[in-house]
Amino acid sequence: MIVYIVSVLFCSLYGLSDEWHQSFVPGRDASLGDWLADTIGAVLAATAIFRLSRPQQEVQERSAQR
Repeated sequence: MIVYIVSVLFCSLYGLSDEWHQSFVPGRDASLGDWLADTIGAVLAATAIFRLSRPQQEVQERSAQR
């Protein structure tokens, strides 16, 4: 679970730094909506990966116990 939280936090901070960088580029602007979309995308992706990998981990744990 810690990997999930750290991954989402990293992606959110990266999105925030990207928005900050865009504020210095002519013709671009920083947007709270874009940062929020980046963060929501990170949450959705991390959730999907976490849920899809969970059954595989349970199978590996069961086989290791034998």
